[in-house]
Amino acid sequence: MADIKSLSAGAFQLAELDMAPLVPPDVFAPFAEEAQAREQRRRQRAEAESARDARDAAAAAAAMAKTRGPSAAELKVATDVIPTCVLMGDVSTGTRNV
Repeated sequence: MADIKSLSAGAFQLAELDMAPLVPPDVFAPFAEEAQAREQRRRQRAEAESARDARDAAAAAAAMAKTRGPSAAELKVATDVIPTCVLMGDVSTGTRNV
């Protein structure tokens, strides 16, 4: 007899089809509760994945913001705030009076 672990090396996917519109309600009724529970789990899983993607995108944007320098607008604000010293003097001789 072959080892089961060695046979389960491949990946597989399951597909779930909504057969409710194709079968009579009395046939679908025994499975309705399970179908609703599965739909709720799918919805919750999709919402969690969406929230995780949003968190990951925000974290990536924050990391990128840390690596870049200040924007032109930020530099303008910084130079507007820093007081400048006006140097006066004779331009022809290069002497300055502060």
